[in-house]
Amino acid sequence: MKLILLKVILAIFCLFYIKAIKSQNLENAIFEQDCNDSIPMIFAPEIVSTQYAEFGITITPDYPEIYFTRRGEMPNPRAGKIMVMKMLNGNWQKPEIASFSGKYNDMEPLITPDGRKLIFGSNRPIIDQNEPGKFLQWYVTRTDSGWNEAIIMGEPFDNRFVMYPTVANNGNLYYTSEDGIYMSNFAYGIYQHPKKLVDEINSLPRAAHPFISPDERYIIFDAQPRGPMKSDIFISYNKNGSWSKAIKLGGEINKAETQAIPFISYDGKYLFFVRNGDIYIIKTEFVEELKLVLDDK
Repeated sequence: MKLILLKVILAIFCLFYIKAIKSQNLENAIFEQDCNDSIPMIFAPEIVSTQYAEFGITITPDYPEIYFTRRGEMPNPRAGKIMVMKMLNGNWQKPEIASFSGKYNDMEPLITPDGRKLIFGSNRPIIDQNEPGKFLQWYVTRTDSGWNEAIIMGEPFDNRFVMYPTVANNGNLYYTSEDGIYMSNFAYGIYQHPKKLVDEINSLPRAAHPFISPDERYIIFDAQPRGPMKSDIFISYNKNGSWSKAIKLGGEINKAETQAIPFISYDGKYLFFVRNGDIYIIKTEFVEELKLVLDDK
């Protein structure tokens, strides 16, 4: 009996070990080759970042799928579509239109930290056969055979402006509205009435495109203190339930006219953002470095 139990434990250990090694190999196959410790680099040039406009990247927690928005392709260059690039048999496949996208104006996908749900913005009609409607947030849920049919996000998000939502491990949802960044607590199985985040974040002009760390330890976002269409990326830390005054990221990150729409991989290793229609990548040592500076003040 003990021998059988030992074999079962060893089998489970090997399964998780192989999965971890596989995930590491997937990561190294594309992320490390494009990444630099101190200078942002264009991510997957001519594959993800092309002559078209790409933005709004999101990555599954164990790395085998990358989703992003592409705009500019014919026959409807003004419409966005959500692209997916998958790893199959150890090789990255050419990006293709995601199964739930391609017909309407879809953009800014967000994979939840558990990898089971993908939220995105779309002008697709609420009722089948209707003309495209207003821009709302939709989601798809992963099944054994892929993503299911898109479902519109209900209350309290269906009658307000919601853009670029991001979700923490506990389900709390942060998003962009007309006048800044808001948060809706997920409690008792439903989303509560959204509340605007504090001035430490929203005092910056046009604060938008938040990414919340899965543990809600920090929030990273863009804002336009230098004027319209001149975005920089900022970070704020959650200190005992209170948000710190947002800090502008330094180094080479905020060097261009505009950098926006940040996303950090769920293992915390890589920051992605948009600059001049391309997606950039850089390692995230700055997250802990800035927190240490803040803690010393």
